[in-house]
Amino acid sequence: METRAGYVAVGSAVVLLFVAAVGFVLWMAKYDGDASFDRYWIYFDGSVAGLKTGSSVTYRGISVGEVIDLRIDPDNVERVRATIEILGTTPVKASTVASLELQGLTGGAMVMLAGGTHNDPKISRQDGAKYPVIASTQSQLERLFEGAPA
Repeated sequence: METRAGYVAVGSAVVLLFVAAVGFVLWMAKYDGDASFDRYWIYFDGSVAGLKTGSSVTYRGISVGEVIDLRIDPDNVERVRATIEILGTTPVKASTVASLELQGLTGGAMVMLAGGTHNDPKISRQDGAKYPVIASTQSQLERLFEGAPA
């Protein structure tokens, strides 16, 4: 009987350590089971150099999501379609615009959402589109380079 008690204690300790390890991993990953995400498309006419899958999406400087897909627009090869996934609580309005901005000194790019007021209607899907489309605008850096020769 005494030998079985040892096996039960060791087995219980192993199970407890396994549960603690799973809890630690979820805590480090900042798992939020209640969070819902919405997907949007953004069409960029210029280059998206530095933007990649996993790049950050910010709304007024607050990180709200990430880029989950980048590809050439199948309907117009002169532009790039970015699919972003952001928190469902983010107030994306019809007047919200997206731009590409540099992320620190590393040269990576991020999508920055701005604009929209409290009274503006929420953005909605256009006919035939899989996701709602957020309008894009040139970044401050692109404007600077475009105006440099002048």
